[in-house]
Order: sequence, then structure tokens, then C-alpha cells
Amino acid sequence: MITQNPLISIITPTYNRAHVITRSINSILNQTFRDYEYIIIDDGSKDDTKSHINNIIKTHPEGKKIQFHQHTVNQGQNAALNTGLSLAKGNYIAFLDSDDEWLPDMLQEQINQFQTDNDISCSYTWPGTYNRHSKLVPGRKYSIKGYLYKEALAQGYICNPTTLMAKKECFDKLGGFNTEFITCQDDDICLRLAKEYKFGLVPEIKAIIHDDAGNQTISNRTVYADDWYKLFNKYEKDILQYCGKETFSKHLNKCAVLYMKIGDTGKAKEIIRRSMEYDKTVKASLLMFINLLPSFISSRTVKLFYWLKWKVSI
Repeated sequence: MITQNPLISIITPTYNRAHVITRSINSILNQTFRDYEYIIIDDGSKDDTKSHINNIIKTHPEGKKIQFHQHTVNQGQNAALNTGLSLAKGNYIAFLDSDDEWLPDMLQEQINQFQTDNDISCSYTWPGTYNRHSKLVPGRKYSIKGYLYKEALAQGYICNPTTLMAKKECFDKLGGFNTEFITCQDDDICLRLAKEYKFGLVPEIKAIIHDDAGNQTISNRTVYADDWYKLFNKYEKDILQYCGKETFSKHLNKCAVLYMKIGDTGKAKEIIRRSMEYDKTVKASLLMFINLLPSFISSRTVKLFYWLKWKVSI
């Protein structure tokens, strides 16, 4: 039965993922920690997601822990996540994408952190992926923890939300996901949390990120570039204050490269010029030179730029 006052609320937004969502659901229902509610928000799917999940609710021994809610029309992932937050009753909130999964002790490991350090308001773990030999390996070996806002601004990210758990009171104070973002909402929510709260880290793989369902949020590369630029513009003041001009220039260079890769040379030039106002180094100058080349040459040069491992992380 659904716990009346669950300790944890787990939220999964989904859209046309009937073919893979069973994997995610089973990884929740198989958790060793049992005091949770599981909220699935279907964002107006056109496939048989609803009937598929209702069948799991009826037939799985733990199926009654699932709460299924459906938007009548597709509103976007952020709207679905915010619907889940509005329904959540737990003291802690965790998120699982509908094509990913957790290892059985994911919830227990994170709850242990909160119980060990009362000052921690957010906890995250390493994400894992399967390599070409079908071996589970870390997708990223995250390392920063504590009050990590400065380090997070320097990186430009903290974690995949599938690895994140936070106290519900954090969202009550800060609000939900920013619907102005399409692809960088995860980075935005993490940076907002980091500015206010202490993070704990479980330096082990506890969540598995899959790519067999296709990435519905970054398939449009223009939107992807626009959102990264929007993100760094939003945090410009704090990046300059905490990290300095060179770091902000590095982030602008990242955005410029994204625009170069989609052939928007005008936007790339604009951003590179802006970058050089903060850091007049050879990196920015080289980006400007590349951008002035014919597109069929510049696209290949960008690939070489990456291969040489210039520090324009992306």
C-alpha cells in the first residue's frame, strides 16, 4: 500500500517511453529501502504508456506504491517534474528518468548520508554506463561535495538528476524546475541548490544512465546551444564573483563552439568577441580565427580543436 507519510518521494517524468519504462519502474520497486512513494507523471504520451503502467500497478506485488498521473497535453519535462513536486509528500525528493535505473541500494545509501550529517540537504552519487564490453563503468567520477557553489560554477554543472536526492524543504524554498530551460534545467536546479545548501556525495555507482531510448531533450542542437548560453548568462554575475573572468570566458567559449558546430557563425562570433573582453588568450583568438574560416573547413578544425584537448570543456 502507499505509505501515508513516506520518507522519500520519487518522481519520474515520462513521454512515449512505454518500451523502456519497465526497467526504471522495476529498479524502484526492487529498492532495499521501502519507505517511499513513487510518482510517475506522463506528459501526454501518444503510445500505450498509461495501459502499460496500469498493468504493472495491478500485477506487480509492489505496484500499489505507484501513483500515476497524466497531463492531457504535452507540456515538457520541466512541467511534468513540477507536477510531481506539487504532489510529493515525502521529506526527501529523488528523481529517476524513465529510461534510466537505480541499483537496489541507491535510496539506502543516500538516506545514510542524511542521517550521518544533519547539515547535508542534498546528496548525489556517481552515474554508471555500460561500455562496449557491457561492463558497468562510471559515467563521471564526481568529486566535489560540501558547500560547493564555487566549484559548481567553475564546472558549469554538478550531477545528473537521476543521481540526486534533496530535502523537500529545499524545493519549497527555491521553487521547482525553470520552464524557460529545455535542456539545462538540471544544471540550473543543481546550481540553485548549491548556492544555498550543503551537498553530500556517494562516490560509487548507484544509478545507471542508458541511451537506448534516445535523448528527447537535446536532439535539437540549436536548443541545446541556446540553453547553455542562457544558463551561463543567468549565472554571469556569480561566476565572475566566485570564479573570475577567465572561468566565465571559458564558459562563453564552450557556447561559441556549440554554435560553430551547428553552423551559426554569427552567434559564435558575437560570443567569442564577448569572451575576449574577459580573457584575451590564444584560445579565444584561435576560436575567432576558426570561426572566420569557410564552414566546411571550420567544422573540421573544431574537431581538431577538441582532439588537441584545448581546455574548452563541453
